[in-house]
Amino acid sequence: MERKCLGILALTGALAAAPLSLRAEEAETSPVLAPPVEASLGDDAVQVHASPADVAPVDASPAVSPSTPALQGNTWEAPALPALEPTLGGEDRRTLGRFVPNLGSSLIGVFSGNNLKPLLVGTVLTSTGSLFDQPTKSFMTEKRRFAALGNVGHTAGGGTLIAPLTAIMFVAGRASHDTRFRAATYDAAQATLATGAYTFLLKKAVHRTRPNGSNTLSFPSGHTSNAIAWATIANHYYGPKAGVPMYAAAGLIGLSRIERNVHHVSDVLAGATVGYIVGRTVLRQNGESVGSRRQLSIAPATDAQGSGLGLQLSVQF
Repeated sequence: MERKCLGILALTGALAAAPLSLRAEEAETSPVLAPPVEASLGDDAVQVHASPADVAPVDASPAVSPSTPALQGNTWEAPALPALEPTLGGEDRRTLGRFVPNLGSSLIGVFSGNNLKPLLVGTVLTSTGSLFDQPTKSFMTEKRRFAALGNVGHTAGGGTLIAPLTAIMFVAGRASHDTRFRAATYDAAQATLATGAYTFLLKKAVHRTRPNGSNTLSFPSGHTSNAIAWATIANHYYGPKAGVPMYAAAGLIGLSRIERNVHHVSDVLAGATVGYIVGRTVLRQNGESVGSRRQLSIAPATDAQGSGLGLQLSVQF
C-alpha cells in the first residue's frame, strides 16, 4: 500500500514538472500568457500556472522606418517640409497667346457691377473737385511755385517714358521665373493699354479745353490715370510697401499736371478714377482661371422635326 502511494506521488510530481518546463520555454519566445495547463490522474487533478517572472518582457519601443522622424535624445525631430512656392490665380490665363483676348475681356469687364462703388466715389470727388478748378489754377500757375515738380511729373507720367518702360518690363517678366513678377508685368501692360484706350475715348467725348487753351483734350488726365493704374497693380502684388509710394508718386504726377496748367483739379481726379477702375478690373479678369467665368453663346438651331430654323441661346456657369 505504501509503495502504491509512493508511486502515485512520483507520477503526480512528474506530470507537474513537465508543464512547468514547457511553460518556461514558451515564455522565452512569446509575451502572451498561456491558459492554465491541467493534468488529471484519476480523481485527482494538478493545475499549473506560469508566474509573471516566467514571461519575457514586451519590447514597447516604436519601430523606426526610413520615413519615421529620428529620436534625438528625448526629443523627436520632425522631418523638414519642402518649401512651397506661392501660386497666383490665373496662371493659365496670363500667356502671350491670350494677351489680346484678355485685353478685350478687361475692356468689357470695366462695366462690371463690382466697379459701381469706386465709380460713384470717383464721380462725387470729381464733381466736388470742379469747385476748386479756378482757385487751384490761380495758386499753382501764376507764380510757378512748384515748377520743378511740374517738369518732373510731365516727364515721369508721359507716354514717351511709360510706353518703352511698359514694353521692357513686359519682356523681362516673360523671361523671369518669378511668378509674381511675371503676373505683375503682364497686368501692368494690359492696364496701360486699357487705361490709354478709355482715357482717349473720354477725351474725345468730353472735348474739354485745357486751362492753357492748347487743345480740347483736358478731361481726364492721362498721366494721372496711367500712374494710378500702375500703383493699383503694384499694391496688389507687393503690398503697401510698394503701393503707398506708387500712389504718392501718382498724386505728385497729378499735381504736376495742374502746375503746368494743362489740367484742372477735376481732370486729375477723373483720371485717378479711370486708372483705379481699370487697374482693379485687369487684376480681377486676369486672376480667373480659363473656363471659370460665365459664357454666353448663340448658335443656329432647328426644332425637333427639323422644319424650322432659329437661334439657340446658352449660358455656361
